[in-house]
Amino acid sequence: RFWFSAEGAPRKYTFWAASAMHARYLVTGDAELLVSLYPSLSANYRAWVAEHLSLDHECFWQYADRDGQENSVGGDGCRPLLNAAMVGEATALASIATLAGDHGASLAFESEATRWQRSLLSLWSPSLGFFVTRAIDRPATAPRQPWAEKQQVSARALNGQRCPVAWPRGDLVTSR
Repeated sequence: RFWFSAEGAPRKYTFWAASAMHARYLVTGDAELLVSLYPSLSANYRAWVAEHLSLDHECFWQYADRDGQENSVGGDGCRPLLNAAMVGEATALASIATLAGDHGASLAFESEATRWQRSLLSLWSPSLGFFVTRAIDRPATAPRQPWAEKQQVSARALNGQRCPVAWPRGDLVTSR
């Protein structure tokens, strides 16, 4: 409940609230709490899609340090963790919608889970045998964070312009 109160910030970092709450339900059998949070979980998911989906690349964009990686060599872009989280969120919301009697939404979430799974699989690097970031610019819909831009400039200055790497836009990064 905290994350969806005035103090919570469920989109500050990659976050899989619906998946976690659904897993809790599977252990406890407490559908009442899950169904009561369904509107908030669904709204949070929809906000992630609206803010972070790159329509040009059909994947979810995230700042590297908001995805548990600090200033990773993969950098900002379509990152595997957020894309995997969105598969899990859509899958969980399909089940939660069924519990809430919202069968139309359940079908829509199932369809989106399949769509996001394709997005995630597009981040697989056969040569590295690993999921990697696709280097793309921040979509206009994603929240602009001036601190992130300053962080990149200062990091590059400290590292002789070597890190974070300026990967070719649209390409998968070539580092695990």
